[in-house]
Amino acid sequence: MSDKTYYLILLLILNLTSCAYDVMPEVSKETEIIFRGCYFPPETSGYRVQIYYGTSREEALEAKQKSYELYPRVTPYLSYRRPNYRVAVGDFLEEDDCVKIYNTFQKNFKTVEIISSIIKTLDTEHDNR
Repeated sequence: MSDKTYYLILLLILNLTSCAYDVMPEVSKETEIIFRGCYFPPETSGYRVQIYYGTSREEALEAKQKSYELYPRVTPYLSYRRPNYRVAVGDFLEEDDCVKIYNTFQKNFKTVEIISSIIKTLDTEHDNR
């Protein structure tokens, strides 16, 4: 029996109340996890808080850096689609989940909005929890 299977069986026997997928660090981003009826695809539809949208790369990088200062454990994503740069922050399943961060960023940036996006649900590079 593999270690991964052993941990899944052990957790099922213990009847944990949460879907704690991070107990198996060897799981890759591409792996889809089914645990206690909870399904965690690597990516899904969700929401992010957009803090910058414009043509200046420098301003986009500044916004990204400032987001790290405000929320160091929440990942900012910088993207470019000619001619505009976009900085969006976080990975939220529900729109209501990003209200606190939205309110903070609204005080610190000119144009802030909640946008729908494809978000990461499994992140082995960052710990956003």
